[in-house]
Amino acid sequence: MKFLLIFLILIFVLTSTASATVTIFPTPLGAGTPPATARITCSCGNSCIDYTAVAASSDPRIVQLKDLSKGNETYVRWDFGDGTPLEGTNITPSLKNPVHTFPKNGYYIICMTTRNSCCSQKLWVHMTIIITDGNATVPFKAPVTAFSAAPTSGEASLKVQFTDKSTPFPYTDKSTGVSTSWKWSFGDGTYSTVQYPSHTYSKAGNYTVSLTIKNAKGSDTKTIKNYIVVNDLKAPVAVFSASPTSGKAPLNVAFTDKSTGSPASWQWSFGDGSRSFVQNPVHKYTKAGKYTVSLTVKNNGGSSTVAKTGYIQVRDKLVAAFSLSPTSGKAPLNVAFTDKSTGTPSGWIWDFGDGSKSFIQSPTHKYSKAGKYTISLTVKNDKGSNTVTKTNYITVIDKPVAAFSASPTSGKAPLNVTFTDKSTGSPASWQWSFGDGSRSFVQNPVHKYTKAGKYTVSLTVKNAKGSNIKTMSECVVVS
Repeated sequence: MKFLLIFLILIFVLTSTASATVTIFPTPLGAGTPPATARITCSCGNSCIDYTAVAASSDPRIVQLKDLSKGNETYVRWDFGDGTPLEGTNITPSLKNPVHTFPKNGYYIICMTTRNSCCSQKLWVHMTIIITDGNATVPFKAPVTAFSAAPTSGEASLKVQFTDKSTPFPYTDKSTGVSTSWKWSFGDGTYSTVQYPSHTYSKAGNYTVSLTIKNAKGSDTKTIKNYIVVNDLKAPVAVFSASPTSGKAPLNVAFTDKSTGSPASWQWSFGDGSRSFVQNPVHKYTKAGKYTVSLTVKNNGGSSTVAKTGYIQVRDKLVAAFSLSPTSGKAPLNVAFTDKSTGTPSGWIWDFGDGSKSFIQSPTHKYSKAGKYTISLTVKNDKGSNTVTKTNYITVIDKPVAAFSASPTSGKAPLNVTFTDKSTGSPASWQWSFGDGSRSFVQNPVHKYTKAGKYTVSLTVKNAKGSNIKTMSECVVVS
């Protein structure tokens, strides 16, 4: 039994491994997929993304990832750097804090990507995890230099981002204290010692780029001849669009620059006296009209201007309105109608009140008969219609014909009699003679008879065309 216990202890000692070590480093900018950036915070300001990692067991390859993000996550994706991802929208504990087994010790650039309820944009963060056991480190080796650049061609001034893709991962040799170093030569007489530099080429030419990397184990240089091709800057070509291009005032229009040739400045003229110098402005048109818009773009290579005539059409609210002249006169009467509607109508319907119609914007119409006429105008466009009506707006006169009635026509004195004008031809004046020596000049008078008798009544009517008289003998009998 004693020997069995000693045997089991020996087996445990021989088969056990040292405790795992998981070391986390910030990932250099530009490394990883997508390229690493600074820690990203959502634009709404209430969410951010972060994580850490710890050893999950004595096996150094088994690592526990811990999500430290702030915000209500709706999507999570892990890229472990060894070709295996994990993603989902069901935010379970195993998705937020996964345990992952890596194939071997080494360094891995891990990317965590999320979306959250604060905003729809994706957030991502990179970290580099180095996995070792207690007795060994990641093997330190001499570097093998590799790099890329984007873009590799374009017009001056051309800004180029360079990305170090060398192996192994940058480190500091604990035995010597020597760290990895970089020296870039951009081919235009300038240099950089950062790992992921950006450089601007100000002049045209073909540039040879080289990168030398050193660490405690050695150095290596990579050179690419004529890697960056920079052309002379050409003048831009002005192009733009707008939305919407028509509508009712006030109208907000968004203008979008679509110019080619890398313009450095923009000057907009909106056609209403206003200007803007931003690339993609929004402009408010407050009055109806057709506006010509122009855009001038410039860079060090020259300038270009494009103008669009009547490009923006702004309408007032569609409201029918009109005037006419004359509003009265003798038959036959020619009347000129003038449309004064707002809102840019595209169709007109006139009703002249005598059974006639017109569909032109400002017609002339002849009234051949005396009378009072009600006029209406309906205007239309693709947004709707509107109607205005003017009752008894036109008076056409002819020589009048006198006519009248009376009520009552008999009764005891004193007798009040109401007289009603029924004349035609649009008289302009009235003269009544009641047969008892009294007169009146109103259109529809009331007269009191105080004595018994039989009374003859006459009415004389007049207008610009002439006069007429109507006489009714013994029209009123008073007892």
